[in-house]
Amino acid sequence: MIALFLKDSSSLWPHWIAIFALLALDVTLRLFDSSLTLDGMSSRVASGSFAAFLLFIITFAIGHTLVAPEVAEGQVEFLDSLPTSRSGIFLSKTVAGALPCSAWIGTSMFLDLVQLWLAPGLPESEGLWPILYQNLILITPCVAGYGLGLVLSWFRVLAWGVLVVAFVMLGMISVVYPPLQEYMPMSGGWGQVVLDLRAPTHPPGPLVVWPVLGLLGALSSFLLFLGPGAFLLKQGSWATGAVRIVTAGVMTLALLAIGGVASFILLTFAPTLITQGIQVHTTEHLRVLYRDPHADHALAIAAEIDEISARVGALLDQPDPLSLDVELLGAAENHAGVFTGGRIRVEQETSLYIVAHELTHAHSFHLSGPAAWRLRSHNRFFEEGLASWVEAKLQGRDPLPDIAAAIHRRDPVSFALLVEDNLFRRERDLAQVYPIGQAFVAALDDFGGAPTRRCVLEAQREFGLRRVTGLSLWSAIAERCDFDLDLVVRHMEAMLHARAKELPKLPLLSVRVERDQLRVWAREAVRDWPEILCRFRPAHDAEVTNYVYVPLRQDLTCSIPHDRLRSTSFDYQVGVVLGEDVVFDRWSTSTKSPVAVLP
Repeated sequence: MIALFLKDSSSLWPHWIAIFALLALDVTLRLFDSSLTLDGMSSRVASGSFAAFLLFIITFAIGHTLVAPEVAEGQVEFLDSLPTSRSGIFLSKTVAGALPCSAWIGTSMFLDLVQLWLAPGLPESEGLWPILYQNLILITPCVAGYGLGLVLSWFRVLAWGVLVVAFVMLGMISVVYPPLQEYMPMSGGWGQVVLDLRAPTHPPGPLVVWPVLGLLGALSSFLLFLGPGAFLLKQGSWATGAVRIVTAGVMTLALLAIGGVASFILLTFAPTLITQGIQVHTTEHLRVLYRDPHADHALAIAAEIDEISARVGALLDQPDPLSLDVELLGAAENHAGVFTGGRIRVEQETSLYIVAHELTHAHSFHLSGPAAWRLRSHNRFFEEGLASWVEAKLQGRDPLPDIAAAIHRRDPVSFALLVEDNLFRRERDLAQVYPIGQAFVAALDDFGGAPTRRCVLEAQREFGLRRVTGLSLWSAIAERCDFDLDLVVRHMEAMLHARAKELPKLPLLSVRVERDQLRVWAREAVRDWPEILCRFRPAHDAEVTNYVYVPLRQDLTCSIPHDRLRSTSFDYQVGVVLGEDVVFDRWSTSTKSPVAVLP
């Protein structure tokens, strides 16, 4: 049994070479990481999802070479002559095949624990669970690839065709139904996943579906190894022929579909690309991409963008120049611009200060790294507030926004709610984190300036893998950066209270649902009614693009857009227009019953 195990292990030397090569790459990357931050192997090798994909492919290849080839090559008769059963032979082979993946995960975990011990200023007791979890979670693609490789190996080389067809089909379906991307083994951030059933980007599906498929595949391969599998390996077997026909047919249909989609894209977008070709202007540090009809505006932006980037960096105590693409090609819906990690995408006729806003995100990312995105539910107010604050400073505007003071006067936002994005979205207008966050940054500026802002961003890199609440995270950041968090929050509230006295008083509103409309009234006498907006959403987690805005009629009612909501219940809120902004009250929920009263 031991000799058989050693033989099976030695036959896997190409796979061991692949494993050690990737481990060596990871160690090399760590040696050049001067900050010793807690990014494990799963987030080191191409951001985690690619690490999971590599493990899936390697373990699939291992499973494909272990069991069925013994039967196909006639070695099983020799194995049957040994003093062990077929179940023992299968167990020996599967244990030998599991060792490479175990070596990857074990070594990765060891390196992470060493890095945790070396990380300056980080207690050993903190960060241990995230490190164990992000590495152990890689067992999932190992089990999936290994089990599927074992069972598909009975179809010999067709196994790879089946795998390619499966990936092509999943990829194509995910174009039509994007949520499916989260259930594919090469996406979803396996190495960084947080077990939170409320997190839409990390559903629990892959953690259950893929290991189950792998275990079922291994069990099926075991049953085939006991005898029936020999039939599949016979030349001219109808089962093999059926798999070949199905594989070829599905691949043909997939290629036809891909060709159709490609043709549609060419016919739809090619004329635009030809008549309005994308041009590139390179500055000292950045590349500006634009279309011909907007060349004058783009070149005006390009002439100042290096200076603006340097001024943004100075406000964050970040002197290193950035090198990235700034695309003046149109932003996503409901966004003036977006920073995606390697580029900035803004509208074609955008303002230079919108670009500065996104450059702030880019400089912040340079200091905080991907950890800031993992902490998005706890730091969104700071990230967006910082970008808005920098934008206001560069424009020479007052960095304390009036709308933040108006919000504070009507219904103050607690800091505990501000640092929990999911709860904030459920209760209040999510856009309020921008001005409130800007007010927080303005208050923090009085306690430390640019070095403190840099420290906050770098601390996010250091604490990025901790599983903590928002308050715990910000208490740790305040201690790390040597400022009193309670004092900063009180200073922010005092600033907002003083500014609110300078603003016109906005009416306090009450609302109730009356059949197909909302009725609004003021809690005290109002001489001149400001403009009022009603807003609806089908659920608390609905995208902003699904919000419905309805103006208040002269009889102080808003019609409920039942045809747009399409749900058994809906959320609603009312807001008072203040200049170019709207100060919305809290969300309330109502069913589509005849009468529901807001308490």
